[in-house]
Amino acid sequence: MTKPRKPRSDSLQAQVQKAQSRDQELRLPDNIELDNDFERSLWRQYTSRRDLRSWSESELLALRDLIKIETRIRQTEALLHLGDDFQQMANGAIQENPCHKRLDTLLKQKMSFLRLLKICEQNAGNNHGQTAPLVGRADDPAMKLFASRDDNPLLG
Repeated sequence: MTKPRKPRSDSLQAQVQKAQSRDQELRLPDNIELDNDFERSLWRQYTSRRDLRSWSESELLALRDLIKIETRIRQTEALLHLGDDFQQMANGAIQENPCHKRLDTLLKQKMSFLRLLKICEQNAGNNHGQTAPLVGRADDPAMKLFASRDDNPLLG
């Protein structure tokens, strides 16, 4: 018995589908709000990486959190460019600017979300376009962490 073949990614039909998918934009779910054009452009950038139907709700929530973290990274970098690397305390002691630690923490959080989304993307690819990936389902206890912005300790 032969295994069904995956459609070729370099075929004309696949290229047409990819172009049509890029032209469409994944609409924001009701429970996701983006505050500015920068966040909306990141949303388009990340969601255009794969077929729009392959995104699960929990992945979209994780993506929202990733975009919010990216926004905070930009804000923290702007603060660092305005200030000094070191600050003098009231008692005369010199300490490192706390924005450095905050930036380091935000970058670690960003990498964690990127790894999570990469795993979900790989599992969606293993499902051959089915809409329910193996990891990152809404009923997955690990993904309930992203249920709402208020409950998310990473965005607190």
